[in-house]
Amino acid sequence: MSTSRRRVLDSIGGVALGSTLSLFLQSGRSRAATAPSPPRSLDALNQTIRSSFSALRGEKAFLMRSPAFSASASGASASGAQTKAAWQQGLNPSQPLFCGSSFKVYVLAEFLRQLESGKVSLQEQLPVNDSVRFLSSLVLENVSGTIPASVALEAMIMHSDNTATDMVLKRIGADNVRGLIASLGLPDTRIPTSTRQFFSYLLGAPAGVDLGWQGVNKALEASGTQTRPIINDQETMVGSPADFVRFYSRALQGELFRTSSSLKEFRRILGLPPAITVLDLPRAHLFLKGGSLDFAPDYVMSLAGGMRLCNGRWITFSFQQNWKDTDPAAAKATIQTFIDTIAGIFRAAAGFFSG
Repeated sequence: MSTSRRRVLDSIGGVALGSTLSLFLQSGRSRAATAPSPPRSLDALNQTIRSSFSALRGEKAFLMRSPAFSASASGASASGAQTKAAWQQGLNPSQPLFCGSSFKVYVLAEFLRQLESGKVSLQEQLPVNDSVRFLSSLVLENVSGTIPASVALEAMIMHSDNTATDMVLKRIGADNVRGLIASLGLPDTRIPTSTRQFFSYLLGAPAGVDLGWQGVNKALEASGTQTRPIINDQETMVGSPADFVRFYSRALQGELFRTSSSLKEFRRILGLPPAITVLDLPRAHLFLKGGSLDFAPDYVMSLAGGMRLCNGRWITFSFQQNWKDTDPAAAKATIQTFIDTIAGIFRAAAGFFSG
């Protein structure tokens, strides 16, 4: 495989995200035994979160939010429940940044909504062929034939498989996903028609043109460099922390779905390994989708979702970092810093609010 194609293979969230999640897992587990005690006060927690995230390079934005929460005091009756105040902490929460594969959660939600309307089925067979095939597909790049839609959804979220993503987008329609986003009032969010069409545009194809499986490979072999910015007005993957938190706050509570089975499936897929094992947090259950991009000089890290603590309290979150680098070693160090920073933030928040 050529150097140029390898760079792209690492660029849109499949391979890069997979290795990132592995690092995230190692980061959380290796440091769990020596993790510091949770902050003793809310002011200390807020300072810890803001100062650690603000130290990251480049453009960055985050938002964490938890609604007011009623929890029964130990040994008390339900009538003795204590109400704990709502909490929010953020930095540049309304700043739209490139989010990579984090946008795929909207595709999952729209598929489940169409499932409720009888337009699609989890058991239906979706074709896997060159009409949808793309790079960064850990599961499906070398598969031909058909697979159940349920498998495609799991591959799209669990492995960030781009072929699976384009299969699902083709089935439900990218414009329908955009319609869902608009109906929820998410002004900073934009998604591509397909991951392959997005990359075709980056490589110089006219707006709205998909170069196809062979065409993308030829373009990569010819140049392997982008000719357009990753954030643009045609094909991109953009969102703000405010939009992601607004979405997850509603979706994880079932507000987007008509049936409990849809909510159960939504949570199940977002909680699949490696996502659910990203951190060793015995006091919390994570539901999330990450995204990344490694296509020099552009680098991206993104993580958004929700955390349900052992006492039933929910925290929704979105962390995004965009930066430029010419040194691969420096970029790798920046990625690890993002991972360590978010791991520390999760442990601090879970430890403080679980008490």
